[in-house]
Amino acid sequence: MSSNGREAPFRLGCAEIDPASREVSFGGRRERIQDKPLCVLLLLHRRLGQVVTRDDIVDQCWDGRIVGDDVINRAVSILRKLAGRAGGFRIETIPRAGYRLIEVDSAAAPGRARRTWGIMVAAAILAGVAVGMFATSRRPTASAVTVSILPVTSAGGPDARHLADRLGGVLSTALTEAGVQVVPAGRSPWTVSGAVTGEAGTMRVDMAVILRSGRKTLMTRVFESPRSRAQNLDLQVATAFAETMSVMGPLLALDGRDADPVIAARMFMALDAALQGNALRAYEITLRTSREHPDSISTQMALAITSGATLESFSVPERREHVRIAREILEHRKQYAPRFPDYGHAWCLLRPRSWLADCERQLRATLDDEVPGNSSAQRLSELTADVGRIEEAAMLARVAAARHAHSADDIGVLLQLLETEGRHREAEAVFADAVRKWPSSWALRWNRIVGLAARGDFASLERFAATIPRSDFTFDAEVLQSVLTAYRRGDRAGMIRLCTQDNLRGSTRQLCIAALAAIGELNTSFAIARDLYPNQVGRTRAEDEAMWLEQPAYFTVALLSANAGAPLRRDPRFVQLAEQIGLLRYWRTGKLPDFCTRGRPEPVCAKLKPAG
Repeated sequence: MSSNGREAPFRLGCAEIDPASREVSFGGRRERIQDKPLCVLLLLHRRLGQVVTRDDIVDQCWDGRIVGDDVINRAVSILRKLAGRAGGFRIETIPRAGYRLIEVDSAAAPGRARRTWGIMVAAAILAGVAVGMFATSRRPTASAVTVSILPVTSAGGPDARHLADRLGGVLSTALTEAGVQVVPAGRSPWTVSGAVTGEAGTMRVDMAVILRSGRKTLMTRVFESPRSRAQNLDLQVATAFAETMSVMGPLLALDGRDADPVIAARMFMALDAALQGNALRAYEITLRTSREHPDSISTQMALAITSGATLESFSVPERREHVRIAREILEHRKQYAPRFPDYGHAWCLLRPRSWLADCERQLRATLDDEVPGNSSAQRLSELTADVGRIEEAAMLARVAAARHAHSADDIGVLLQLLETEGRHREAEAVFADAVRKWPSSWALRWNRIVGLAARGDFASLERFAATIPRSDFTFDAEVLQSVLTAYRRGDRAGMIRLCTQDNLRGSTRQLCIAALAAIGELNTSFAIARDLYPNQVGRTRAEDEAMWLEQPAYFTVALLSANAGAPLRRDPRFVQLAEQIGLLRYWRTGKLPDFCTRGRPEPVCAKLKPAG
């Protein structure tokens, strides 16, 4: 077996692999991979595009020792999850042969683009596509969106056959609940196909969306689970496809010029990249497609939205140009598609984050529109949580979750607000149901962590964080656990040391702000907050824009406005912090937070009211 440490670093898709340190870098994050999965990855990479047999893997990575199939399956599963997070490559199973590493058409590495932006932009991308189709065809979608489901095939024993038998019915039910009409084969231009394979210790489901005309495959997706945990695999597959098809529904219902199979396939690719958290990949797809199809309204809309979600990845001059072009696209297309459901969200993406009141007006303008893809309730829920109107935010989160029951992002925001309000038991029930559908969803876990931190419930946060596998963390897992342990022990010095380390992720620093404030360590808490939330408010609107383009990164400020921020709000420095991130300007429009309008107003509220 060759030594991993002697391999030179290399690039694979959107990831940088350093065998010597066992580190994988992508999207501004760094992970360490276990030795055996790394060995398998190196072997597959050396034979990129070729089939590598299981025997080869055993010989090279386990020195020819007798190894069960479940061990190899586990290593490959780890690598496939890595591929999903990083983007740009995948591992194919070749039945009765082995595995093959494929490097897919990959854009530049995602830089600092965060998974949050990827998820947020996913629905908006296809909402843009849908409205582009509407504008081009000049007719509404009078008939229901339809799709056909081919019988799910199976191979690999009775368990696979039983899963295939269940999957067809569960998928049909989920699609129907998502507003997609399932019709017999041949009666819809769009077909969903599926195949279940039972390998030793693993159940695998391969799904595809096929354009009947020309039999063109628009999207493929692979789902895997150990046999011991495959009881909900049918539900997981059905939920994922219901989310995709409900977002893509308006596109699939139209057969005009823009229903070009190439454009449709590209938009499926963009959606898939965004759902994987790779917003920059989605941007590159829409940019290329818009250049190849300059008269396509749908791709122009998608380009405008993805431009706003990926600003961090570009230089300041590039950001300025991207924003200019995106705004022109958005305003021009709005003339032809006044019911573009996510216009408010797109408008906010392309403006300074400190323009809270302006963004709220845009979101409220489309809040009640019964248009597919409308995410205004969710976006407005996040904004009202930031400005401290928790009760209203929770109400909006419930509306969004009811509208989009097949969206992990919407359920995640609901979880955050339930925990923020102290509805811990309800959050437990919602989370237990959600993880049956999305067992590896970071949106569910992260939003719940933020909600517990915003509430100041660090005991529950520590217990919950301990249940999350290290591989699923998108921030500094060991630091977080150590901070929570130090908090429980009353170790102030330990917390300060941990929270002031260099190169901590922004998500970790957010939680440090709340935890340090809870123990009265306000100097360190404010110091971290001033660094994480730089000044975004200038003397003029033009200065606001310049500051934003210099530092477009955004982290939620909900922790400052919720229960956990109370110790900070009792300090005179809070008003200055609120001013530099736009909260003070928003509150002085008369829209005060709950801590000023619910119960006894906090002392700081006297400084937040409008002048005069």
